[in-house]
Amino acid sequence: MESPAPAPARGRFVLAREEERRRLRRDLHDGIGPALAGLTLKTETARALLPRGSDGASRQLHDLSEEIRRTVVDVRRLVEGLRRRP
Repeated sequence: MESPAPAPARGRFVLAREEERRRLRRDLHDGIGPALAGLTLKTETARALLPRGSDGASRQLHDLSEEIRRTVVDVRRLVEGLRRRP
């Protein structure tokens, strides 16, 4: 059985892990989240520009917007989970 890591090494590991969590939070919050929000706006704009009678395309764009919104919720949940201490 291995002995536990010395206190300084364990402390460095904890600090490195926390820094990585902060980096992931920033990347998700500042990068992917806004990109997905922009895609939602673009799909809604495209839907609004469709000519009348484009019901199939309109439904597809609506479904895409909803899927993107669900993904944004998932990203927010991940970001929140990274804030919690294990």
